[in-house]
Amino acid sequence: MNAAALRQELAAQHVVLSVSESGRLKYEAPTALPHELVEAMKEHRDELLNNLRTASPPAPQLVIPSHATRTLPRLPGPVASMVAAAASDQIKGGAVLPSGLVTDLGGYVLAWAAAYLTGEPAQALAHLVEARAVWNRA
Repeated sequence: MNAAALRQELAAQHVVLSVSESGRLKYEAPTALPHELVEAMKEHRDELLNNLRTASPPAPQLVIPSHATRTLPRLPGPVASMVAAAASDQIKGGAVLPSGLVTDLGGYVLAWAAAYLTGEPAQALAHLVEARAVWNRA
């Protein structure tokens, strides 16, 4: 496995790589990694470290639990694009929604997107649609 394929596999496994204060490669994974993947990280350690040191910080992402994609319908396209904009910090400032004043519309959108994924889909979708209508006018 080459380093590019390894990075793709690590991303698919939701593995987060970082550099420790002492300069060592660190990783966090939601589950135990197969031995072969750990060995591949050791083999490509220097290249992975170099990529981490020279890469610009990634844009914030909304992490969708794997169970959510099987049990919840996808967000409507316009709402999904608003959530993506909020996740990449493109929604700034507050807004006056029909339900009240929101001082951080991007944070509000991300909070309701998380609620959509964790058990309040109908209520969350209503709030997201409301926010989308206001954001669309901005």
